[in-house]
Amino acid sequence: MIYENHLKGEYSIATGDNSLIITSTSCYRMKEETLFLIDNLPREGSRENYVETISSIGIEKAPAIFDRLVGTGVLRLKITTPLFKKIIRNIIKPDITLFPAAWQENILKKAGVTLSRSRLLGNLKTFFFISASGIALSLVISYTSIYPRLAAMSAGRPETLHMVALVLLGSFIHELGHSFTAAACGIGLRPIGFSVYLIYPVFYTNVSGIDRLSLTEKAAIDCGGFFSQSAYLFLLLFLWISTKHLIFLETVRWISVIMAFNMNPFLRTDGYWPYKDVRKGLTKNRFTDSFHYLYIIAFSAFSLYLFSYLFSRTEYIYGLILSAFHDPKILFREGYKIILGLYLIIMFFVGGVCRFQETRKEWLELTNTK
Repeated sequence: MIYENHLKGEYSIATGDNSLIITSTSCYRMKEETLFLIDNLPREGSRENYVETISSIGIEKAPAIFDRLVGTGVLRLKITTPLFKKIIRNIIKPDITLFPAAWQENILKKAGVTLSRSRLLGNLKTFFFISASGIALSLVISYTSIYPRLAAMSAGRPETLHMVALVLLGSFIHELGHSFTAAACGIGLRPIGFSVYLIYPVFYTNVSGIDRLSLTEKAAIDCGGFFSQSAYLFLLLFLWISTKHLIFLETVRWISVIMAFNMNPFLRTDGYWPYKDVRKGLTKNRFTDSFHYLYIIAFSAFSLYLFSYLFSRTEYIYGLILSAFHDPKILFREGYKIILGLYLIIMFFVGGVCRFQETRKEWLELTNTK
């Protein structure tokens, strides 16, 4: 059997007597001795290889140390996944690390920026005010009669690629806000990745290990993305005031849609986690348990609405596929639509299964709490 040292080379930070090893999806709290072994053991090998290496380092009882490393998950059996399965898995549920934590650390060091917990907590009210005001201002501008008036005052025409780039930059800055806030709270910078939630492409930040923090620090990390994204919105509005170019105003409107999506507490997005953290902080509370029953009912009702909405969006694809069976020429004319549509249908099915699992998890968490 071949084992792998899967944490070797991963980003780590010192946290007092322990260290945190942060991967793209998880974090592990390790003693310094364990971290030393991870750094000095080979990336993979047999039991005999590892025992021999541990002995060569000068550590006694190498077999027992090896068994302990396997028992704690530091070393694990290497599972070889066929290339075809890897490709299918990455298509159905992509998980790509875009901006590792180590890159962020190097950039901050070169810029001379230090992320401080005391500075964060001391200015927490300011951060929340900026977040709330940025969200409120963007929604008011985007969804009231103000927008047509401002658009009439604007010049230029937004190029699609330029606007998409500005919107994506805003989403990326949002995730940086989560990462920087996590680092300020003492759990290290976090990698930023790309995945698909339901059928929507999303950036995400791994903030595992947040459970050990205080409720205030959790709330700061949960809302850290809104703070940085709101600051970005104010910058866009300043650029619009300076140039009167429509692209900046239109970007604000699109970002406000994304922020509204993120604030939905019935999705596993930013609006859900503050609710969960507050409820977890008020365990054995009859009021919060009763309220959570209502939440689960609303969560399930929203899920049904969401499924019906997504199904209506893919109904055209079903019709196109059926038409292709009767008229194969359609495959040549609109084959790309069928391929993309099939992908969306698969994602819809996978997303539906995940959504069912989320609902079941909510219910189990409530019953376990009681």
